[in-house]
Order: sequence, then C-alpha cells, then structure tokens
Amino acid sequence: MSNAHTVIAILGTAATVASAQINVVVPATANIFSATTGNPGPNATAAVEIAIPSGPGNQFVAVDVTGLVTALEGILPFTNADGMFINPAGQAVDTNIVPSNGLSGTFLPAGLSLVGTFLGPQRGPGLISPSSVDFGVLGVDFVTISPEIQQTFFIGDGLTGNGTGLVQLFAVPEGATSLFLGFADGSFFDGPAGAFGDNAGQLDVDVSFVPTPASAALLGLGGVFAASRRR
Repeated sequence: MSNAHTVIAILGTAATVASAQINVVVPATANIFSATTGNPGPNATAAVEIAIPSGPGNQFVAVDVTGLVTALEGILPFTNADGMFINPAGQAVDTNIVPSNGLSGTFLPAGLSLVGTFLGPQRGPGLISPSSVDFGVLGVDFVTISPEIQQTFFIGDGLTGNGTGLVQLFAVPEGATSLFLGFADGSFFDGPAGAFGDNAGQLDVDVSFVPTPASAALLGLGGVFAASRRR
C-alpha cells in the first residue's frame, strides 16, 4: 500500500443529539466511484446518494450500520460494514483502488468496507481527483475526521472499534450538497474499480446529521458514548 498524502484532520470527541436522520440500504454492489457520473459499470449498482439537509447545524454525520456483505459469494465469509481484515487463509487484506471519475483513490486496511464521499453540485467528467488518504497509516479508529469533497473515506460501522467503541463523526466539508455511500472494490481489492458481480448482501444505514461535536457527558451517558445501538 502506498503512502498517500493525508489531508484529513483528527478533531476528536463525540456527538450531540442528532438533528436529522435518514435511513438507506446500501447493497454490496454499490460502486462508490459512480457517485460523480451515475454510471456504476458492469454488474454494479449506483452509489447511494443522501442529500445534506440545508440550514445551520448539520455539520457532522454519524452512522448506525447493521447487515452483512461479502465480496465473493459462496467462497468468502460475510462481514460487517468494517470489512474483512483477515482472509480465510489468515492473510491480511488491504484495499488499494486507484482514483477514478474525479474521486480520490481508496486505501484501506480491509476489504469491502463501507466507504463514503461528499460531493458538491459539480458532477460529470472533468473533475480532478483530490489527494488520497491512506487509512492503513491513519488507522480506522479515529473519532472525528474532515474529508475533502471528492475524497473517498472509510466509514465502516461508524464506531471506533469493530462493533464497539465510540461513535465516529464525519465533518461535512464546505460546499458539499450530498453524501454518497458504497464500496471500493476491484480484482483482489486492487487497481481499477470493478469486480462487483460476485458481491452479495446489503447494509442498513441510519445516517444522522448532527450540529457540533461535544462531550459524551452532554448526552447523559456517563461519559461513555457506547455502541449498543441495535446490537
């Protein structure tokens, strides 16, 4: 995995009460790189678009994710939204999908993790891909991050741990009008986006738009913003 320029800032702390919530279903065939074009490619489906609510206060996104997906139905096991970190042979799994359609590349320490990208009103050909973020270096246990528009970023199950931990917050960049959800897949999770035809399963995602980070104690949770949500 190459070392890409990290342009995501670690901000920290948990969330206040959500001001808006939207539920979507994200199939394992949803190609995140279709976000700018609407064309998912062979055997894939379009990335799932969520309009960002207008008005002040909706500055961060938190997610609550359930469901299971697999990148090779009948051969690879189903996994949750954090993806597959170790394959059945005991080998570590990485994702290294190159930039495409104006989106950054995707570098992840797992395979078939739920990912997202924020877009503004500009779509279609001619968009310039921003720098990529290497989550193998950054890690996936951040509490809050600030992606740029058109950067692909790890979402997973929305918690700092795998099925446990603090709720993660994703800062909405200035000028963003939509959040897209999907997967970054390819042959052996490497190279150009593709290889969606043998994917199976889906994720049920509750997307909450929240105003600002604040201490977990403000939520009356005793300082522990735990992840018992529907688990």
